[in-house]
Amino acid sequence: MNTILKRALVVAVVSSAAIGCSSGDGDSTSSPAVAVAEVDTSGLEAVIQELNDKVDQLAQNFVVNDDGSSGFVQGTAPAIITESKFGFAFPLPEGIEPTYVGINNPEADSDSGSLLASAGGVSVLLLWVKPDSPLTPGNSVTSSFEVLQANTDADFSLLGAGQDAFTVDEQEAAYATFAATDDNLQTIGVAVIGGWTCESDGRAYALTVSGAEQESVSASFFELVNAFGCEA
Repeated sequence: MNTILKRALVVAVVSSAAIGCSSGDGDSTSSPAVAVAEVDTSGLEAVIQELNDKVDQLAQNFVVNDDGSSGFVQGTAPAIITESKFGFAFPLPEGIEPTYVGINNPEADSDSGSLLASAGGVSVLLLWVKPDSPLTPGNSVTSSFEVLQANTDADFSLLGAGQDAFTVDEQEAAYATFAATDDNLQTIGVAVIGGWTCESDGRAYALTVSGAEQESVSASFFELVNAFGCEA
């Protein structure tokens, strides 16, 4: 299949070049003999080589099945590693090294801290604290939004919020979606923030996922909260 596609592309390019160079006026058999000028084909050869390279790259995306049919090669999703350094389970793609920063103390610990990570244009910030008085999921979302606003130059505004039937590891939770626009009202940033408290140890969590594209940010957020565990 690769060879056939290569030949078709090469023939198309050569044919187009031949048509462009032919006269097209009168019968060539009645024309007087003329000297043929030497033509520099280096440019054409470069185009053909570029096409060959693109065909090779495209062919890698196809596979021939046992019945002779062809289709796209299925992509390999990265393995998910469960981060459990401080007693909760948090999923991260294999190879992503999170950064831990303290909140109430210089270093993160089991009672409070933050986890930062980024991959594929999406940034993740997980905050956790063990307050003296319980925080509602809404309180956690509000607090994390204030952190987002304080640490970015963009001016985020609320797009929507949800709480009914939304849980994280069977804990009542809430979330809100925010967007930032430029002077021309073009979206330049999107963030989804979720908040919940684990009854087992009293720790309150707030997860902020941000990026430039709504679809990737939302998908990443729900994948992370669906795999979160109050206990590792």
